[in-house]
Amino acid sequence: MSERRAVETASDTSPQGAPQVGRGFVPGLVYAALSAAIVSSLGLLLVPTIGAEFAVPVSTAQWTLTVNLLVGAIATPVLGRLSDGPHKRGILLATLAVILAGSVIAATAQSFAWILVGRALQGLSFAITPMAITLARRYAPPPRCRARSRRCRSPSRRGSGSATR
Repeated sequence: MSERRAVETASDTSPQGAPQVGRGFVPGLVYAALSAAIVSSLGLLLVPTIGAEFAVPVSTAQWTLTVNLLVGAIATPVLGRLSDGPHKRGILLATLAVILAGSVIAATAQSFAWILVGRALQGLSFAITPMAITLARRYAPPPRCRARSRRCRSPSRRGSGSATR
C-alpha cells in the first residue's frame, strides 16, 4: 500500500477502528429505510383504486403488487452484493434516485402500463433496509453498532404498519 493511501485510510477511521461518519449518517439511513417501507407497503391499499381509475379488473390491477415484489426479490440480493463493494454510498443514492423516479412515474401515470413501470422501479425499495443495516454495522463504532442497526430495522415494521391503518 502506498504511503498516501495509508494516510488516507488512517484518517478515515476512529480509534475503535470503524470509519468515521457524520452525525446525520444514522438518521439518514433510518429515513431511507422508512421511506422504502412506506413505498413498498402502499401498493396493497391502492389496488382497487387503480383498477377503478384505469378500468382494469382487480385481478389485473394486482400486477402492481406482483411486479413490485418480483423486482424486489431480484434486486435485493443483487444490490446487497453490489453494496458490499467499495461504492456503498453511490449504490444507496442511485437506488434511492431510481425509487424516486418510479414514484414520480407511478404518480403521474396516464395508463396502466406506466403504473406498472413505476411500481417496478419502486420494487428496488425492498433492498434499502438490508443495505441500511449493512452500512450501519460497517460504519458504527462497535459499542453502538447493535443499537444503530436496530434503528434501521424498525422503520420497515413501522412503515408497513402506518400504511395499513
